[in-house]
Amino acid sequence: VASYGQALRLELDSHADTCCAGSSCAVLYHTGRVVNVSPFLDEYSSTKGIPIASVATAYDCPKTGAVIILVFHEVLYFGSRLRHSLLCPNQMRSYGVEVHDVPTQFQPDSPHSIVIHQEGTHSLLLDMTGVVSFLESRLPTTEELLDESLLRLSLTSDAVWHPHSEEIQLTETRIARTVHAVGRPTDGEHLRAVCHISSSHQTHTSPEEFTTDELSARLLSCVHISADALLPGSVGISADNDTVGVHKIDTRDRRSNITKEILSRRWGIGLNTAKRTLAVTTQ
Repeated sequence: VASYGQALRLELDSHADTCCAGSSCAVLYHTGRVVNVSPFLDEYSSTKGIPIASVATAYDCPKTGAVIILVFHEVLYFGSRLRHSLLCPNQMRSYGVEVHDVPTQFQPDSPHSIVIHQEGTHSLLLDMTGVVSFLESRLPTTEELLDESLLRLSLTSDAVWHPHSEEIQLTETRIARTVHAVGRPTDGEHLRAVCHISSSHQTHTSPEEFTTDELSARLLSCVHISADALLPGSVGISADNDTVGVHKIDTRDRRSNITKEILSRRWGIGLNTAKRTLAVTTQ
């Protein structure tokens, strides 16, 4: 059993289809559901009756020393049977958490971190043990769990997690085929593909069937606001299913800070096309 001050690892594991909570995690509540867990080799028997729970672990911020309570919902709780916890990157991504799991040594522009957009934006830098990326955490004390002044960040949704849902595969296949079919598109083709991908869960209309007016409407409806474009006074972006909400915006001088150069770089279009787009875009 882990002691309260003992630092353990939350290891990223792309082969784990669900996050697995180990010794550094405390149970907040059980869902009442259990699951049988199969090992990576068929010759070993499965582990039966693993409870599905919501758990919390304490993360000591290396920059500020502040204690942050990280909460994971819909996880498999192993407790002391599992020394280091396993994090499923795609379970976190499905909740809107950014998982940058490529080490900086292999990709210089990679932040190699987990970024959470709650109560502002928080970047948890990943460390490495061998080739495995991880966060360091510890078992929280009862006082820390009850302390409402401590920042709490949720990394997975409390909605029932279906890791083997066919919809996940179908969505990826649909989007990937669209992207690969476009190849190196012209500016217009690129915009149509963007609109088609973003609206693929709502309609099966092909990009070629869009009129200019429909294209403009779809493009505006599919705009995603990046963190560097938030107005002063905003505290972040949170994702809930298909809805993106921007909270607590205080707008006074309403204007755009997007130039044709920025738009060209973000969308991969020519400067002339970017200039024309800005000229006719009202949002």
